[in-house]
Amino acid sequence: DARLLKGDTEMLEGERGTIKGGVPKNIKTNPDILLKEGDKIGSLLTVSSPGHTPGSISFFDERSGLLIAGDAYHTRSGMTVSGHLKLSFPFPALATWDKEIALESAQKLLDLKPKALAAGHGDLVHNPAQAMKKAVNEAYIKLNRKG
Repeated sequence: DARLLKGDTEMLEGERGTIKGGVPKNIKTNPDILLKEGDKIGSLLTVSSPGHTPGSISFFDERSGLLIAGDAYHTRSGMTVSGHLKLSFPFPALATWDKEIALESAQKLLDLKPKALAAGHGDLVHNPAQAMKKAVNEAYIKLNRKG
């Protein structure tokens, strides 16, 4: 998402849709390292988790089982998958790039079997598997009703 931070919202080859929500403009810093799936920073494993944005990533601490999911999940006002509306906190749903891809990423993160989940919006959740599974199932049902 380094391009997005520069204000470039053009989709790359193979990407569909458009970026939604506010995109920062004129960020002055330039990343000197771009992370990809499987890269490690100490005990943190980089996990590609697109959906909220095309380049979204998460970090899984292989020592503790902590999953830092960014906006792949939200725990504010109940657990949800990015892109799926909770009336008490609608903003992440409205600003998600691709709901189908977000759901795929949420399932991928659930498969890591985290012991704790830290999301970009909301509180840290210990033993999140049941709530994550419920959120994935709800997102799947909502997505397939529209299809």
